[in-house]
Amino acid sequence: MASASFYHDTRRAKKDLLCPLRITIRHNQTAAQIPLDVELSPTQWNGHAVQNHPNEKTLNVILTKKMADVQSTMLLLMSDPKASFRNAAEIKDAVMERLYPDKAKPVQKEVNLFVPIYERFMAARKAEGTRVIYRRALDAIRKHDPDIDKKPISELNLDWLTAIDTQMALTNKKNTRSILLRSVRSVFNYAVSEGIISKNPFKGFDLKQEPTVKRSMDVETLRKIRDTEVAPWQEEYRDMFMLMFYLIGVNAADLFLAKKDQLVGDRFEYNRKKTGKHYSVKVQPEAMAIIEKYRGENWLLSPMDRYNNYKDYLQHMNKALSTLGQVYTTSSEKKGEVIFPKLSSYWSRHTWATLAYEIGIPIDVIGQALGHSDRQHVITFVYIRLDNKKVDEANRQVLDYVA
Repeated sequence: MASASFYHDTRRAKKDLLCPLRITIRHNQTAAQIPLDVELSPTQWNGHAVQNHPNEKTLNVILTKKMADVQSTMLLLMSDPKASFRNAAEIKDAVMERLYPDKAKPVQKEVNLFVPIYERFMAARKAEGTRVIYRRALDAIRKHDPDIDKKPISELNLDWLTAIDTQMALTNKKNTRSILLRSVRSVFNYAVSEGIISKNPFKGFDLKQEPTVKRSMDVETLRKIRDTEVAPWQEEYRDMFMLMFYLIGVNAADLFLAKKDQLVGDRFEYNRKKTGKHYSVKVQPEAMAIIEKYRGENWLLSPMDRYNNYKDYLQHMNKALSTLGQVYTTSSEKKGEVIFPKLSSYWSRHTWATLAYEIGIPIDVIGQALGHSDRQHVITFVYIRLDNKKVDEANRQVLDYVA
C-alpha cells in the first residue's frame, strides 16, 4: 500500500541553513518526492509541523492541506480497479498530473528520458573499466542517433535497436557491438525493474558473440621469445612478459601496481582488479629471478617508479613485444625477423592455459589456476577450501615443459 509523509532534506544545507521540505511517496519499496516550494531551517521543523517561524500558523495550514490533497488523490488513484502502479514514481507522476498539471509535464519528461536513466545507471557501476564500456556504448548511440538525448526510453523499440546495430555494424565487428549493446540491455532491464517501462526491446534480439580468436602460441615460439637475443631496450619488456607467464598469466594491472608487501615469502598475494577475487601464486625460481632483477623502490617492480600510469608502460611494452627478434643495426636498417608480430601482454594468460592443457593438466585445475568459477560445482566450493597445492604443481609442470 502506498503512503505519504513529509521529508525535510537537511543533507545539503545551504549557508543560511534553509532546507527544502518535500512530500515522500513510498510504494513497493521505492520512493519518489513531490516538491513543496517551502524551505525551513532545522530548528523550524519538528518532524510533523512548522515551529519557531514567523508564518508558522499559515504554513502549517498550507502544508496540512497539501498533504490531505496528496493522500486523497493517492486513495482515489489506488482504488481504481484498472490502476497498476509498480513503483512510487508512477504514483507521484499521476498525483502531480491531477494536482499540479503545470508542473507535471516537465517532471514526467525528465523521468522518462533515456539518457538521464542511462547515465544514472552508468554512474552506479563500481568498476572504472565497466563505466568506460558504458560510456563508449552511449557515445556510439549518440553517433548513430543524434536525437537520443531528447527521446523517452519508452519510445526506443526493437526497430530502433535494430537500426542502431545496423549502423554500428558499418564500423564495428560483431563482438564489439555485442559488448556495447549488452551495456544498453542492462539499462533497459533496470528500467523494467523500476517500472519505468513495461517491455525490454532486447527480448528476442540476437546478442551472441562470435568465437574469440585464441591468444595462445606453441611452446617452441614461447621458447624463442624467452631465449632470443634482444636489443637492450627490449629486454625488460620481454622479461616482464615472461614474468606474467610464470605467474599464470597475471593481469598487467595486478602485477605492475603490486606493492612490496604482496610478495609474502615465496607467494605473490593479490586481489584481481577486474573481479576482486583473491589469488595466491607460488613464485617459482624463474619468476623470482625476474622480480629480483627489477625490484622497485616504492612498488614490487620498478616500472611504476618511473611511470605515473601503468597503462603508459603497458603500451610501450606491447609495442616492444611486437618487434622482438628484430633489431636496428643503424638508424634505419633492421636485422632479423620478428618472432611473433601479434604478441602482447594478453598472450601470457592464454598461452599458459593452452600449454597446461597440452601436457594433460585437468581442466578443473586449469580453471582454478585462472580463477574461473565452475558453475556445476559452485555450491560445493562454498563448503570446501580450495587447496593451492594442485595449482602450484600444475604451474611447475608447465614451466618445466617450457624449460
